[in-house]
Amino acid sequence: MRAHQSTAHVCSTAADRKTMGDATQTGDQRADLIDVRTDWDGPVTVAYVDDSEDDQFLASEALSATGRAHELRTVSSAIEMWTMLEQRIEAGEELPDVLVVDLKMPQVDGHQLLGALVSDRTISEVPMVVLTTSADHRDIERVEAAGPIRYLVKPSRFAELVETFDLILDLGERR
Repeated sequence: MRAHQSTAHVCSTAADRKTMGDATQTGDQRADLIDVRTDWDGPVTVAYVDDSEDDQFLASEALSATGRAHELRTVSSAIEMWTMLEQRIEAGEELPDVLVVDLKMPQVDGHQLLGALVSDRTISEVPMVVLTTSADHRDIERVEAAGPIRYLVKPSRFAELVETFDLILDLGERR
């Protein structure tokens, strides 16, 4: 199955960061708009945010190498991820089965995005994974403090990356 590329045109300004923060306050009001998926019935949908096109490509290749049915939606910034999720909620569409977030991104970083995601009652139901190059204990502690988020360090070998994405697909199937 070919990966699906999802992009959105957004601005990365202070106003956008404020919008992300303000939107989390309305998460409780939106929780009833989305049907929560209770059984796995097809390809696992993975939403992946990483500002590196190379890492997006490697993720697509690793997911394909798992041999498992999946759909990959990639975006290049935290604002794009937030916008994509908000649009799906507003349209009454299912959210992805698992969210994969890089920490080290410009403008709005992964920590800020995770804070907004776990604060939203609807989005927080989706399993979240941090996939980053950082093994810094401060990053790990910040993520652990944010909520039930799996923290994985990007492996340097492709075979290990395939195993990592196999685990990520497992998380999405359990949703």
